[in-house]
Amino acid sequence: MKYFYLIFVLVVIVLIGGGLYIVANQQDSGNVLSSITSTVNNVRPSKSVISYISDKDENQEVYLQNTDTQLMQRVTNTRVNEFGPTLTPNASKLAFFSEEDGFFGIWTYSLENYEKKLLSITKATPLKMNFSPDGLLLAYLEEDEEKKELYIINTRNSSKERVASFVNDFSWSSDSTAIIYTHNSLPSIIKSEMNIRIIAENGELDDPKTIFVGGVAPVFVGANKRIFFLDVNGENLSIVSTSLRGEDYLEEFQIRIQPKDGTVYRLLKHPTEEQLLLTISSNEQLLETMYISLEDKSALPLSVSASNVRWNNSGEIAYVAPGKNGDRQIWIRKSFESKTAQLTNEYNNWF
Repeated sequence: MKYFYLIFVLVVIVLIGGGLYIVANQQDSGNVLSSITSTVNNVRPSKSVISYISDKDENQEVYLQNTDTQLMQRVTNTRVNEFGPTLTPNASKLAFFSEEDGFFGIWTYSLENYEKKLLSITKATPLKMNFSPDGLLLAYLEEDEEKKELYIINTRNSSKERVASFVNDFSWSSDSTAIIYTHNSLPSIIKSEMNIRIIAENGELDDPKTIFVGGVAPVFVGANKRIFFLDVNGENLSIVSTSLRGEDYLEEFQIRIQPKDGTVYRLLKHPTEEQLLLTISSNEQLLETMYISLEDKSALPLSVSASNVRWNNSGEIAYVAPGKNGDRQIWIRKSFESKTAQLTNEYNNWF
């Protein structure tokens, strides 16, 4: 009976210790979350999955991590550098770029059957890419010495079509049937032009149509098929909206920020809510990030010293900032009002 009692006490102590460990790893302001690393394909499709790059073995590799369970998976293991990972809205598929000998590959990886597929190779430098909401098409922006060009790739048959040249930004419609982009050789708000191209049922692109002269950073918000973007009103930036036809122009509200030449503005939309993140950059350096509520018609500073920021598919705010040791790490904020937690904590990690 004494031995049984001692064993019982030891079990209770272990359980209590485990409970304390779990509590210590809850997401709180500045806390470092404990990641669980595995070399097998263990991260399943979930809106809580985030993709990023890490330099754990000197070159850049792609990783996946679930922000709820902290389960982490390495996707690539090559001698070349990978970068620019992005997930489909349902997190069933991942796309990323690779670089080798002056050429860039565009790859996809399935979180369902673990298949890697090379879609295309380009000599121009890829800048960014996004899946269509249905996950079937992939739009990406690339740059050479003369211009930036926007392309669409069909992920099923790898067919590729150029959308436009001299493009600075783009956004998918919520039903995946249209892509809107800003057309200008320079990222100027007053000198740009917003065009839209409709994708027919056979996959072909209709002729481009100009829906607004001026404005930058277009995004489709919600299922109302309205396009929100930035324009200039007097000395300040304005959030404005218009229809797919460029009709019903409406100034939503002003943001007390004076636009400057050479500054790049981006609007990032929340996956489900009428919320935006406004990033303001210059010389490829992120200067400021603002949280925008379209419902409240308000804009508030995010107040983080980040080098990059984005929404996760679950609606979390993820950003890259110095970690506890001064290296680059990924931080997570469940919502604008939530406290922040450090997701990664080894080597350098970014997106």
